Amino acid sequence: MDSIDNKQRRVWLKQAMSACGLLMTPAAVWAASKAVNPKTVAPWLSRVCDRVIPDTNVPGAVAAGVPAFLHTAVAHGLSGATASLLSRFEQLLTAQIAGDVMTLDDAPLSEALGALDEAAFGHPRGQVMPEIYAAWKTLKSLIVLGYFTSEIGATEALDYVLVPGRFEPDVPLSEHPRAFSSDWTGVKYG
Repeated sequence: MDSIDNKQRRVWLKQAMSACGLLMTPAAVWAASKAVNPKTVAPWLSRVCDRVIPDTNVPGAVAAGVPAFLHTAVAHGLSGATASLLSRFEQLLTAQIAGDVMTLDDAPLSEALGALDEAAFGHPRGQVMPEIYAAWKTLKSLIVLGYFTSEIGATEALDYVLVPGRFEPDVPLSEHPRAFSSDWTGVKYG
């Protein structure tokens, strides 16, 4: 009788967690985003992702497939995002820059996003945050999460160390060192 109660509790817990969006890990979103048709992803989203994490000596967010990740993450409510986040942010951004994201050159778009970033992340705590700031903070955090949990971001932008070794105080560094990654979000337990 006790094992049935434990099984039932697990079922209820999984149902409650999935209703709250807590079962969607970045690994699950990446798996689900493979089915996303690239034509259904808004082109402005690729431009914004490219301005946040552009191609450098490693591929950027667009090459990593972050726009499809965002499309899936928002649909499943990852990080508390609502299904209308992308369309609402596009409306707010278009109103703020007084033009279309797709027709704006790269430099003015970067300036507009930089100003938005500074205002959103510098907004004083305890004060009501404008809708565009809250939407940008959520969208940017999903872009960064998507990039650094992607295969490209985790393997080419970061040095992956599954289990860091012992402490060594004198480690030679390259001229351009990369941050370390020990992403455990895709690990399955139990």
